[in-house]
Amino acid sequence: MRLRELDLVLSALEDDGLIEWKERAWALTEAGKFAVRRNTDPRSGEVVRA
Repeated sequence: MRLRELDLVLSALEDDGLIEWKERAWALTEAGKFAVRRNTDPRSGEVVRA
């Protein structure tokens, strides 16, 4: 799932009152950190995929 798709799902949950904006922000932050780690070469720090 891409971050944009995740944001749409979280936005719908927020609109339905199932989560608060803080939880949405936290989830997007954590997903972004994961995406950076997954796409970065740990030895060189270079981005492998954009």
